[in-house]
Amino acid sequence: MSRMIIRSILALSAVLMLSLMLAAPMASASTTALAPAWNEGDAWAVGKTMDLDAEFAQELQDLEEMLEQSTDPANLVVNEFDIQAMASAYALFKVDTVSDTEVHLKGSFGQVHWGRERLHNS
Repeated sequence: MSRMIIRSILALSAVLMLSLMLAAPMASASTTALAPAWNEGDAWAVGKTMDLDAEFAQELQDLEEMLEQSTDPANLVVNEFDIQAMASAYALFKVDTVSDTEVHLKGSFGQVHWGRERLHNS
């Protein structure tokens, strides 16, 4: 029983010492980052456009192989398998009002998807 108590005390001491080692540098750090100055009317946009056929090239290749294998009993051959697709999503944020304690934002979001596929077999 005494070994278990000694192990518990040693483990607790190790955890306490590690915590103090990590807390000491944080407590001595006195620099703080300044908040950005936002004004009414400030705006910014974020977004991304993805080429989905390039992004999912491996999955499309697997799908084409699956189609080729599934047409063997009917003696059909896949001559052409082509998928082209793009997707875009964007957000526009605008500072609506600013007070001493709050900043109110308005956001607009939009997305566009388009695609074209072609499968030609004989």
